[in-house]
Amino acid sequence: MLITTVLMTVFSSLHSFAQETTSEIQGTITDTKGGVLQGATVTATHTPTGTVYTTTTRKDGRFNLANVRVG
Repeated sequence: MLITTVLMTVFSSLHSFAQETTSEIQGTITDTKGGVLQGATVTATHTPTGTVYTTTTRKDGRFNLANVRVG
């Protein structure tokens, strides 16, 4: 009975470890003089799969691409 309880505890704890499967890219787009670029298009490509992520910059030149594939 003790061995069964121990095995159940060990195997059930293995499912509690999560793996990160997505990431986020953040940044600010500026021109050559350091001024921020509002409305600039930002594109990132996950080369192993060819998945393309696109967004535009906000008023302050900042952007974020959420839920991008890792690796």
